[in-house]
Amino acid sequence: MYAIRHLLWLPVPVLVLSLAACAIPGGASIDAPDTGQYQVEVPYKQVDFSVATPPQTAAGVTATVSVDSVRPVLYYSYSVSSQVNGGYVGLPNPPMSYTVRKVPFYRTDPDAVTVRIELQNSTGEVVRASQAVCSFDLDGRTVASTPLGATDLMPGHSLSLEVRGPSLDSFSAKAGGSMTVWLYGLTADKNQTLHWQANYTVIQENRHAWGEIVGVTSSASEAARYKDMVEPAGPDALVNTPPGG
Repeated sequence: MYAIRHLLWLPVPVLVLSLAACAIPGGASIDAPDTGQYQVEVPYKQVDFSVATPPQTAAGVTATVSVDSVRPVLYYSYSVSSQVNGGYVGLPNPPMSYTVRKVPFYRTDPDAVTVRIELQNSTGEVVRASQAVCSFDLDGRTVASTPLGATDLMPGHSLSLEVRGPSLDSFSAKAGGSMTVWLYGLTADKNQTLHWQANYTVIQENRHAWGEIVGVTSSASEAARYKDMVEPAGPDALVNTPPGG
């Protein structure tokens, strides 16, 4: 275990101190006689959907669509910064110190809209669902098309599938609007289309979360064990719980 020197400089005021050693995923640990929490503004973006169109039927095939709301999850990434330890600037291979921080950020996985489609085949024929395509309009403009890539649907059978829709970045321009989901190529008439309208609302804001200075080490190899590590944030990571959680 490497000794950690007393932390003399902080980028923000220390609000909470801890005397415990800090363990991280993967088994690495770092002695932290002085650690501190500080507030960070974290960009947050949420997109909620409501489908206003009932199930659609064409040539004996009934299709129902639902759209998952996009709600990001708070994570921590570990970052490491380095500086020359003491007054050795300009000397070859000076001793270094490494500051380890936990930085909060929101992650959406997947970073796109997920559409769920339920198909019911009431005909006596095979439905070539593998040849069908979903397209997506945002406020009247087509932004994405995705092949279903599903198995074919046997007579009297049903099928549930997920389709990846527009990316989250596609919803940056407005606070709300409408998304139309088009489904075509499902029946013998390849030009026949089914479509559903979903209204969407975008919430964009900065939320305040706790960042953390884990500690300082003089070991480059110990500091390297923290690089690029990511972990889910706990329930106490937010400074204030927003309305609705």
